[in-house]
Amino acid sequence: MRCRPVRARDAERLALLDARCFSADTAYSRDVMDAILRHPGSLGFAIEDSTGIRAFVLGASSGKTGEIITIDVSPGHRRRGLGTRLMAALQNRLRSRGVEDLYLQCSVENRRALCFYWKQGFRVVQRLPDYYKPGSDAFLLLKSPL
Repeated sequence: MRCRPVRARDAERLALLDARCFSADTAYSRDVMDAILRHPGSLGFAIEDSTGIRAFVLGASSGKTGEIITIDVSPGHRRRGLGTRLMAALQNRLRSRGVEDLYLQCSVENRRALCFYWKQGFRVVQRLPDYYKPGSDAFLLLKSPL
């Protein structure tokens, strides 16, 4: 499997994978994916094999601050190191842009993801009440210095 930068034409495939990874009220639509990919400062990486994209990460930066927008790994390809590869690629690119602080949001209920982020060096800096919808909180996590 190879890791490569995402392209604007990947929007539909990324949205389909996002729909497999997140609930319908949380997953990004094709139009939103397209807007993210075309936004100045956005970047991302995808891991694909001969049959398609198996995992991807999207982020953005502005000045010395970066954000991870989403990281998705196909359910059948989890726990194989794909997320770690994607995070390394994204963080290396963000560092080359001068980013020092990297943020992300994660559901307080997503223990697997939180453990993954803690292992990546992130720490919780704030609880975001009703972030996803009423009664569905998120944590704001930070990795600094990147």
